[in-house]
Amino acid sequence: MKSFAYAAIAGTAAAAGGNWGYYTMGKDWTVQCATGQHQSPIDLNAKDKADFSLKIQNFGDQTGLHTHIHGKTGTYANGALYLKRKDNPAEEIGRRLQTHGKVKNVLQLDAEGDIELKRNEKDGATLHYQPNQLHVHAPSEHTIGGKYFDMEMHFVMLPHSATGDAHEKFVKEQKAKEGDADYKVNYAVLGVMFTETDCKDDAGKAIKECEAKLKMTDSFFESMNMDQIKQGSKGPIENRNDSWVKADKVPLKSFMDSLDTSQFYAYEGSLTTPPCWEGVRWSVLKNALPISKKQLGLVTRNYAGNEKFAKLKGNNRVIMPLNDRKLFFIDNGALSLAATTMAGLATAAYLF
Repeated sequence: MKSFAYAAIAGTAAAAGGNWGYYTMGKDWTVQCATGQHQSPIDLNAKDKADFSLKIQNFGDQTGLHTHIHGKTGTYANGALYLKRKDNPAEEIGRRLQTHGKVKNVLQLDAEGDIELKRNEKDGATLHYQPNQLHVHAPSEHTIGGKYFDMEMHFVMLPHSATGDAHEKFVKEQKAKEGDADYKVNYAVLGVMFTETDCKDDAGKAIKECEAKLKMTDSFFESMNMDQIKQGSKGPIENRNDSWVKADKVPLKSFMDSLDTSQFYAYEGSLTTPPCWEGVRWSVLKNALPISKKQLGLVTRNYAGNEKFAKLKGNNRVIMPLNDRKLFFIDNGALSLAATTMAGLATAAYLF
C-alpha cells in the first residue's frame, strides 16, 4: 500500500478527507492548508536580489510516460492534468526506483535529468532535484503584480544524490508530524508560465523567434495525446475512473533546453494542493512560453464550461499571503531576443 506521502507527491486526491476541489479556490481546505503560514501560491512582485542560480541538465527524450487525470472523488474533481510514470508497470522494470523519506519506490520522469539549485544553504552546498511528475493549472496559480497567466506548469521534484541523503536525515530528525502547522518537507517545484498566442504582432506579421518556441511547445503537448482523454459522462470530471493515456515519445530534452533560467523568482512555500506541506523550494521562471489556442483548449476542456467543476472556475488555488517570508528575484543575464519579443505580446498578463 502506498503511503499518504506518496499520494501527495504522485498527485492523487488523497488529502483533506480524499474529497477536495476548487469550488472556493481552496479556501475550504483543511489541515496545513488552513494552518500553515508559508503557503503557495503567492503574488510574485519581488525586488530583493540574491546570488541564486538554477541549472537544468542531462534531460533526454522519454518513452513510457502517461498523461493522467484523476477521477472524481466524492463531490469533487480536481481537474489537474499530469505527465508521469505509472506505479511500477512491467515496461518500467529495470529503471531506478527512488526513495525519499516516507515516499517509497517512485519513478522519476527522467532518471538522468538533474535540476541544480544554488540557494542560501548554511553549508553553501548546491541542491539537486529530479522531477517526479509535471502537471498544469489553468489559469496560473502564481501571479505577478496581481495578474494571471493563461497556464502554469509545475515540475514537482524530489531530492537526490547528496541532497537526498540530507533529506533522509532531516526526515528522521523532524519532530513535527503530518498535519502539524510546522510540518515540512524538502521538495522543490519549478514553475513555468504560458501565454496563449499565435506569435503574430499587431500588424499580423509572424514573429519568428516566438514561432520557434511555439512549434516546440506544440510538439511537446501533442506528444501527451490529450485528445484521447475521455470526455462527458465517461470522463474523469464526471466519474471516479482515472484517465491514463500513453505518451510514448515525449520530447522532454528540447522542452527543458528551451527554458530560460536566467531570470526567476525564488521563495520557500508549500504544495499548492492538499495536504499543502511546507518546506518547498519554489523557482518560478520569469519568461513565459507560448502555447497555441488548440493546445490550451485541450488542457482545459476537461472542465472548461462545466458548471459542476468549481462553478466554472479553473483549477488554481487562491493567492496566499507572503507573511514573514523573503521573496527574491534573480537576474543572471539579459533577456533573450525570443523572451523580449514574447514580452511584446503580453496583453492580459505580464510575461515576466
